[in-house]
Amino acid sequence: MRTLSIAFAIALVGLGNAQAQEPTKGSSMNSTHADHCVMATTEADWTALGLSAEQQSKVMGIQTKCKTDCAAMDASGAKEPAMSQALMEKHQEQIRTALTPEQYKQWLTWCGDRSRKG
Repeated sequence: MRTLSIAFAIALVGLGNAQAQEPTKGSSMNSTHADHCVMATTEADWTALGLSAEQQSKVMGIQTKCKTDCAAMDASGAKEPAMSQALMEKHQEQIRTALTPEQYKQWLTWCGDRSRKG
């Protein structure tokens, strides 16, 4: 009986881990929602998502770099959608690596909710 309980507990943990796996790029929502969120998520929003001070510093730095890169691209006149999309995906990927899989999933959900309201 004890062995069965242990096996059941292990199975539940495995199921929980499988469900909590990080989403692949663009799989959870339309990437356009996250594109806008890369620059629009505020410090208060990041705090509400439960980021540590180190994570918050990283994502704020990523956002600053994203704004700088976008401004440089606009100034150069290179407003090709493919270039813009690639730039946003690069920064979104950097945010993904700065967050835990659960935080990233929550952020994508927040971005989708935000875009539906706005």
